[in-house]
Amino acid sequence: MKTNMFRGPSAPFFDLDGNPLPSQEGRRLLKNDLLSLILTMNGERVRRPEFGTQLRSFTMEQMTPDTVADLRDNIIQSIHLNDPRFSVNSVDIKTDYDNHTLNIKIDAAIVDDPPNNLVVETSIKI
Repeated sequence: MKTNMFRGPSAPFFDLDGNPLPSQEGRRLLKNDLLSLILTMNGERVRRPEFGTQLRSFTMEQMTPDTVADLRDNIIQSIHLNDPRFSVNSVDIKTDYDNHTLNIKIDAAIVDDPPNNLVVETSIKI
């Protein structure tokens, strides 16, 4: 399936005035779905307790190399278990102690469209 064949709703579904937001498609949808997955805490999604990561729990830990490696493994495992559209190439996590921030960069291949990779980056305050 080609990247432009993915379609889905925007989240949140409505703007501040209650008007429905347009649907998403292609790379935008894939990036937002991946961000939604890693920013959702395990047990937070109704009827899907395994969906998400332990990212917020890790932000309460001291950021040692072992903690960063465990977080990386947790993100990779969560993507593998919850979204078959992706095959993770790498997860790069850098700690910015001066700004109390975790910078996460995920490089993933789109399974049904192998030449296309998707890079998703986010920063989390710790």
